[in-house]
Amino acid sequence: MTLNIHNVSGAPASSWHSNAYAKTASGSWQPITIYSTELGDFINFSANEAITVKVDFANSVQTATLSPKRRGISTSISASTVTFTVPAPSAGVNGQYVLQIDKSANVGVRNDTQDTDPTKRGTGWRPLFIFANRLESTDYTVPSIAAGTQSSQSVGGRQTLCLGAGHWYATSSTAVALGTSTSAGSTTYYSVNNGTNTDLYLAPGAVFHGVVRFGADTENSGTGVTTGKLYGRGIVDATFVPNPNGGRALRINKSSGVVVDGIIFNNVRHWAVVARKSRSCTLKNIKVFSARKYWSGGTNGETWYGTPDGIDLVGCTKVTVTEFCSRAYDDAITLKSAMADGTWSAPSDGNVYDKGVIFQGWAGNAMEIGFETTQKLSNCKFQNIDVVAKLTRTDPYDRDAISINAHATGEVTGITYNNIYVEECQERFIGLDASINGAKIRNIIFNNIVFNQGPTDLPIYIGNNGTTGTEALISFKGLKFNWGSTTVTNISQIDIEPNSGGGRSGITFAAKAAAAAIYQEPPVADVYVQGNGTQSGTGTGLVVKNSSDNNLDRKSFIRFDFGTETFTTCDSAHIQVYVDSTSAPVDISLYPVADDSWTESMTWAGQPSNDDPIFTQEVTSDEVGTFIDFDVTGYINDELAAGRRIYSFLLYDSTVADVLTQFSSREGSHPPQMIIDA
Repeated sequence: MTLNIHNVSGAPASSWHSNAYAKTASGSWQPITIYSTELGDFINFSANEAITVKVDFANSVQTATLSPKRRGISTSISASTVTFTVPAPSAGVNGQYVLQIDKSANVGVRNDTQDTDPTKRGTGWRPLFIFANRLESTDYTVPSIAAGTQSSQSVGGRQTLCLGAGHWYATSSTAVALGTSTSAGSTTYYSVNNGTNTDLYLAPGAVFHGVVRFGADTENSGTGVTTGKLYGRGIVDATFVPNPNGGRALRINKSSGVVVDGIIFNNVRHWAVVARKSRSCTLKNIKVFSARKYWSGGTNGETWYGTPDGIDLVGCTKVTVTEFCSRAYDDAITLKSAMADGTWSAPSDGNVYDKGVIFQGWAGNAMEIGFETTQKLSNCKFQNIDVVAKLTRTDPYDRDAISINAHATGEVTGITYNNIYVEECQERFIGLDASINGAKIRNIIFNNIVFNQGPTDLPIYIGNNGTTGTEALISFKGLKFNWGSTTVTNISQIDIEPNSGGGRSGITFAAKAAAAAIYQEPPVADVYVQGNGTQSGTGTGLVVKNSSDNNLDRKSFIRFDFGTETFTTCDSAHIQVYVDSTSAPVDISLYPVADDSWTESMTWAGQPSNDDPIFTQEVTSDEVGTFIDFDVTGYINDELAAGRRIYSFLLYDSTVADVLTQFSSREGSHPPQMIIDA
């Protein structure tokens, strides 16, 4: 069994936590560097078994709490030392924790005078974040790089700039050099996939002082990248990056296929991690600190504080952020369809925040959609997230644990919040605000949302219906308070703030089990047929082509069977198919097929008829190697109402594009799937 401590030489010292140690069940204590940030301290290690941690404080400790609380990890106190054991890090499990000591009964621990009002949270200690990672070799091929050295090497066939333990800064957009813990060169960013190196690896103990960038920062004239990876157990620290380039420690611009894995981002003055007009990217096991930092001495002698969000996805499609931790002064995680000045405007679709831990400051929201909603935001998910704290100050102004602010004419629709636990909220539980003419918030589903407070302790705001914007078809299914002991089934149970116009007839409340019922099945049959008589019901591919030559036409059929299930309605239903290849961009439509009697030996002549398409998705080279998603919620609810639980569909090009596209079949390595949340 293995424990790797990721110590950092010359780390910013903590004035709050004296020492930290970790050990395996059979091992001895090993010291861990405590890395101090503006908003809390952290320790960082990787392991493949349960690890016991002890932390020394300067004074005696009275109480200690390890969050997320629902993981049920106890702490023990001996004078000024707190000890606890975290489980073995494993695939698909968030390994981030927050230790708070000497919290008052109602409001918790004070963290920083820049972040929270001491009258709201007492005079205790700032939090300690514990980052328990999987072993690097579990997640990726680990380069060999000595401390204090750099090398460009091929890692898994990709040219990678590898930085060993030590402090680094950029000497140009394509080169770095050793520095100190306060280094910040005149060139403050390093561009990944820069023509020389496709990827950037930061070894444990490596700190890059500056900004890491994929794609150019200029929207119209700049270009993005189509691949690239930033990974390791190192740190990107933008604390000493001078204005105006300060902030946005990670920038992903107009790019696709980008992967960020295992990195810690420490940031001041602006958004910490931002992706703009990007698609099909994955940010995994990232940890973000973003503080409000006083700065002076600019060209005009200005002082500047910035808007330090944690993670912002702006005009993105199919970007997934998973196993993350966000500690931010302002909004912790957001979805937007434009920047505040209207630039980088694009639809936002299919993005996911999953398996997260949030500790959010006094200036924003824990989970935010908006305010910038110039274009449509749709089919996005926030799921399996623990909000350790959503803070406020003495002048509250519309800050929420869960917030949708549609302040432009783009529609916000098809948003799902699933399995959200909020331990401490100081302002409003939920806020839904369509505040201008034409703004729309529709088809929003809240599944199993649990607060640790009473249902009337704080308000829920649902405002500006009717005469200005519109909120409709908002379903609360399992809205719970008092840590789950009180379930809201009627609007009269909560403190809902007045509505300035219109009613709430489209807002419903219902009980729901402790966890959402998710049904996921592969097809029971699939086949593609061709106009010349060729067909395949047992191969690994489903082929689609709408050709001007009928002999070259290909159609693919899939069938799902939920006959053994008992649900009668669903909150959502989606079909996902994996794109193996496409010869050019094409619109692929999903058509319902009423006749379920077809078999995998079917030919073109024997194909069943289809109805009008339910959903159409554009498939480009960006989607190759990913799943695309078809929302069939309305159709499945109609079928359920008619008592039908077997569903057949046709995949076909909705135009005569003469484009050959192949999807993985049920015999392939990435079979289709139908996912129903009932």
